[in-house]
Amino acid sequence: MLGNRTNPIPPPSYGRRLPAILATLLACGAAALAALAVAAPSAPSATSAATVADGPKSRCATPDGTPLTIFHGGRLKFVIVANAGVPAVSETALAVGQPAQTADYKLTKLAVADWSFQSLRIDKPNRTVLHRVRIQVSFSDGSQEVVNCDVNVVHRIVSAGANCVPKSLPLLHGKGGVFTIVPIPGSAPIFSTGLASSQPATTPNYRIQKLPGDRFSFLSKKVHPIGRTEVYIIRIRVRYGQARDIVASLTTKCVAVVTHPALVRQFAVQVKTSYDHEPDPRSDVCVDIATSPTQPGAQASVRMLGPTEQQAALGQEQNVILDSRGAGRARFLVYAIGTYQIAVAVVSTSGETSTAELTINNASPSGSCGP
Repeated sequence: MLGNRTNPIPPPSYGRRLPAILATLLACGAAALAALAVAAPSAPSATSAATVADGPKSRCATPDGTPLTIFHGGRLKFVIVANAGVPAVSETALAVGQPAQTADYKLTKLAVADWSFQSLRIDKPNRTVLHRVRIQVSFSDGSQEVVNCDVNVVHRIVSAGANCVPKSLPLLHGKGGVFTIVPIPGSAPIFSTGLASSQPATTPNYRIQKLPGDRFSFLSKKVHPIGRTEVYIIRIRVRYGQARDIVASLTTKCVAVVTHPALVRQFAVQVKTSYDHEPDPRSDVCVDIATSPTQPGAQASVRMLGPTEQQAALGQEQNVILDSRGAGRARFLVYAIGTYQIAVAVVSTSGETSTAELTINNASPSGSCGP
């Protein structure tokens, strides 16, 4: 009706309900934020520490805590130890690609985590060479890693050297002798001696034994064939310095000369004498030589002495080459009758010697010396 225009129906009362709606929305937002806060991880504080330190879990160390540094020719022991907060080391081995031996060094495993580094080369004087050794480490929790062990080898120029006394040891086969290693004047003191790694102690030909006081015995064995001389070079490794300061490790060479003599072929010498008297005062004495077995081409030395100096034989010594029958003659001219001493030495073409001696008296009646 028209009359109702002056009294319209009032709109819903949103103004009265708005505070309640806002309150509800705020409550829901707060609940959602609380739920998100519970689900999200909390950020670490600036002061919290990491469980495991950064970097390798193990390291190389010497048993006495000294640096991994040695002199050339020396030996170093080191151990793989776990860093703080890391499981214990359960096993170690050479890493893949890490050789056990090179021209410079040799690696030897001694125990679960213990190793030996031996320096081999000594031809880089007056410098320090770094050798990086790679060891694979296993831990008690099953994890593994490769650790680098850096070993410094010092190659130093020093006055070090020794002589072998005697310089050359002469021996007959089957016999032995001793030589001594003596430092040369001005050398660093000798710390130790031993056979070089390339020097065998025993062979079919000889045996070498280390004795106290830097001495070595050399025993030659009886080895055929005979009739020759063999020269053996013995290499002795000499270390100079002190226990914790080995300044050099050098090789000294000793020489043994072993003679294997030829078989001695014994032969006998027979001597016969004859003489004749020509008109006084001249007389001839002949010395006939024979050998058995025959020694053709041998050289005979014949010496004859007279009864007195005034009656000594003229040309007291003669040399005679024996003929194809192993025989020969020496003739002496003498001027006195009396007793003469004759000595004969025969040297064969192979070098053996036999001798004979006799005494004669050229008194009358005369013998016959022949033509």
